[in-house]
Amino acid sequence: MDPVPAAGEVDRHGGRQPRGAAAAPAVPVEWLTAWSTTAFTDRPNSAKYGRGIPGVKLQKRSEPAADGIHRYQLQYGGPLGDWTLAEALAEWKRRHGKDKR
Repeated sequence: MDPVPAAGEVDRHGGRQPRGAAAAPAVPVEWLTAWSTTAFTDRPNSAKYGRGIPGVKLQKRSEPAADGIHRYQLQYGGPLGDWTLAEALAEWKRRHGKDKR
């Protein structure tokens, strides 16, 4: 396991921990089986998270949103490991991209 860099330090991948941020514990990649993200919006039908990528689903819709600004808080997620990033991007482009290259 790689050590987690302190705030302001650069990790081995070139990422930088935000100053004042608490360092997250390092987790072996093999332990990661799913992902999730939160989106805030006033128009939930316009959200495009995961559109066209199999396995990505809207997990939860909350109203009002916790940020106090937007009407909806949307929680999306899906499995990890079924697709590489390149495969997922290629699939998205095939289904939705205007540039078919």
